[in-house]
Amino acid sequence: MRKLYTSLFILAFSAILLTGCESAMTVTSDYDREVDFTQYKTFQLLPWDENLGDLVSRNSQSIIDNAIKDVLNRYGYVLVEKNADLVVSTYVHVDEKEGVTAYNNYYGPTGYYGGWGYGYGYGYGVGVGMSTTTYSEYTYQVGSLIIDFYDQQEKKLVWQGIGSDELSDNPKKVQNKIPSYVRQVLYDFPKVKQK
Repeated sequence: MRKLYTSLFILAFSAILLTGCESAMTVTSDYDREVDFTQYKTFQLLPWDENLGDLVSRNSQSIIDNAIKDVLNRYGYVLVEKNADLVVSTYVHVDEKEGVTAYNNYYGPTGYYGGWGYGYGYGYGVGVGMSTTTYSEYTYQVGSLIIDFYDQQEKKLVWQGIGSDELSDNPKKVQNKIPSYVRQVLYDFPKVKQK
């Protein structure tokens, strides 16, 4: 009886761990080492590329823009309509990837105990039957959110952040994650020095 309770506890604990293991966004950023970011105080958003309309809905574009504004405002930057210190350009790219899953039946066709019961004979299926591995191929999409910052006067890229994650088939789920994605991509963007 104790073994049954122990097995149930292990199964329940494993289920909790697995549900907590969702894919995490991969984030990278880079910047121009010769630029003094303390000179920047204002920003403006460039309009979205019209060609992205099929890839990113207008609603999602608006959510991304609002999330960028929110983060930059909290970092001390001021949004202006034109002649900003920094011009922000946003782009989304989707790649199709292939993956493989494998399931291995370690205990063969006669089951976990090798047909003899616990601890008797071969036990645990060792040496009994043959194990089989089943492979399945699948495709999935990885979306990348790219946020570029350009120096308005110099007309050059000074900072770039990229976040990539597997896309969900549920558009509402993706939209709910957008503010979090933007915060992660902009996490290392320099804050305005407070005086």
